[in-house]
Amino acid sequence: LILTVLIAELIILVAALDRIAPIVDFFFLMCYAFINLACFLHSILGAPNWRPRFKCYHWTLSLLGTLLCLFIRFSTHWIYALIVTLLWGMIYKYVSGKGDKKEWGDGMTGLILSTAQFSLSKLDDKQPHPKNWRPQLLLIANLPLAENWRQNETTRKLLSLASQLKKGRGLTVAVALHKGQSTNKNAK
Repeated sequence: LILTVLIAELIILVAALDRIAPIVDFFFLMCYAFINLACFLHSILGAPNWRPRFKCYHWTLSLLGTLLCLFIRFSTHWIYALIVTLLWGMIYKYVSGKGDKKEWGDGMTGLILSTAQFSLSKLDDKQPHPKNWRPQLLLIANLPLAENWRQNETTRKLLSLASQLKKGRGLTVAVALHKGQSTNKNAK
């Protein structure tokens, strides 16, 4: 709000829109660049809730849009582009510096930890929607030593099958079983 008031006040005081227009354009280009960057990251990370409706969508279009916005900014008025980038950097530093560093460390780690804790506590409360379903596999291998799982051909094939079943998106827990008495202190 303060930034909008400052830009409007500059336009009124300067009375020359030609000087302020590139800065406003650069803020819009930054907005479009970050929207394209968010689309690119959602596509690359494979977020289950990311389903673009555009029929011809591909992640390269989002990356191209981001790069074009950056290119246009710096090719038209590189000095204004630097000013807007510095303003954006100062705003980012100000916002990131306001995070609670006493209890959680930096603000982003705290956000990640609290989001993970909240998400884990909500897992049992409701069933996931079918479109958000991800496979969760339990792979049980009978090995003489846990360190030999890479040399065991059967286990490697099971891990490969689990990877193909979940297509790199789900969760696989691999467990190695050891034969022997659990009460024996000398058993390895």
